[in-house]
Amino acid sequence: MKSGSEVAVTRFWRWAVVVFRVSSLALLVCLGGAGTARAQALSPALPTPTPVPSVPVSRPSLALPGLKPTPAAKPVGAATPVPQPAIPPRKTPSVVATPIPAPIMSPPQTTSATQPVSPVTTGTQPGKMATPSVALAESIRAQLAKPTSASAVSAPVKGGRAFRIGFLNVSSGGTQDYEWYQQVQDHLLGDKAFRKAMADAGLTDLHLRPCDGPEDMLQRMGQAEFDLVFCPAMVYVQDRLVRAHVYEPAEGRPGPDRYVVFSKTMMRPSTDQGDGRGRHIVRNGVLFKRKTPALTKKDVKSLLGEPSSVLAVSGSHDAAGYFYVRKMLWEQYEHCSPKFLFFGSPQNVVKAVVSGLCDVGACDESVLQEMLTELGGGEKVDLSKDDNPYVTVINRTQPVPTDPILIRAVYGPGMVGASVGAEMRRALWRLYDVNPGVPRMLRGDEEQERAYKEMMDDVRLMQGYTR
Repeated sequence: MKSGSEVAVTRFWRWAVVVFRVSSLALLVCLGGAGTARAQALSPALPTPTPVPSVPVSRPSLALPGLKPTPAAKPVGAATPVPQPAIPPRKTPSVVATPIPAPIMSPPQTTSATQPVSPVTTGTQPGKMATPSVALAESIRAQLAKPTSASAVSAPVKGGRAFRIGFLNVSSGGTQDYEWYQQVQDHLLGDKAFRKAMADAGLTDLHLRPCDGPEDMLQRMGQAEFDLVFCPAMVYVQDRLVRAHVYEPAEGRPGPDRYVVFSKTMMRPSTDQGDGRGRHIVRNGVLFKRKTPALTKKDVKSLLGEPSSVLAVSGSHDAAGYFYVRKMLWEQYEHCSPKFLFFGSPQNVVKAVVSGLCDVGACDESVLQEMLTELGGGEKVDLSKDDNPYVTVINRTQPVPTDPILIRAVYGPGMVGASVGAEMRRALWRLYDVNPGVPRMLRGDEEQERAYKEMMDDVRLMQGYTR
């Protein structure tokens, strides 16, 4: 017989087992009901006969079609839970999502068979931005690669670049207008020998690069932006002074980015004159005043020494019409340094003096003679005789080198692009010979190069005068 304490312990454990089993059963029933409720919440709602409202659904439904609730595992020895009502199957309704707005630059999507090629690719998903197709990108590149009418005759060379010509328009201080340089471009591109030399050197085209003024040209020459430059003499001299390490290095050969005198241009054949040292051609600047009785007896000091008096000039980069006139006034007229009024071109200077806007002006002698000839009805004016009714020449400057045509040294004799420079010289020479109305083209030689070095010395001298 068991004692009373042993019987009590046995009964306790029996009741504990019963309570454990009942609690487990209740827990399993609760878990099964919660899983069913969750499955019902995730399953699509039953269709209702109520009409669909006109307001679009703001968010797509998260319903997962065909998802069935996972039944709870039935424990061994546990009571069977109450079965849930079966969910009748139905068709998956179409989900209306908020449409993603297309980019502004994207072309509209149409189904027409004759529409142009649209930038879409296969395999794109709805609502995602389509990427441009390879075919469209190639067609855009082909359109951009088409040459213009001016460069259509140049043969393309893979990996090459263009031959660049820099110049000044008449409005920017040059001697020729843009149409003349277009003739130069067309003439060079129409020359077969020059085009072949370009192709052999890897040059694909010939571009015109007009400059906004002498300062702009000087800046761009320093960056080796041009291959051929129709350059004012003062710009060339200043480029040599600024980049002396390129032109005259202490050791070795000069760099390929320096410019050499390809040839020279003269304003008009009628104004050619020698300097007594051979074939070197020069020009002169003139200081002149308006021909009126009030100014007849006035000298330079009385004309330019008054505080209100001004001297009309074209610009600070005009060698004959500004720099050497300024040097002459300083050396010959007791350091006379008048106020300068810039008119942009020597033609405008002549007009300003003849019209009475200014009393005194300075410019290239050839321009003054040309303008007075036009005013006289085409009859040539001899400035030395002072028989014209418009102006009186006061003095002339020392001989001034004419404006050079420069070419990069890499196209000079003995260099890699020597054939391009030689064919360029031949083609341009023929163009200038058949056009008598344009400036003459003169050959560049050592004598002319010496004249530019003397001009550099004059610039340094004037800097010492005015300090």
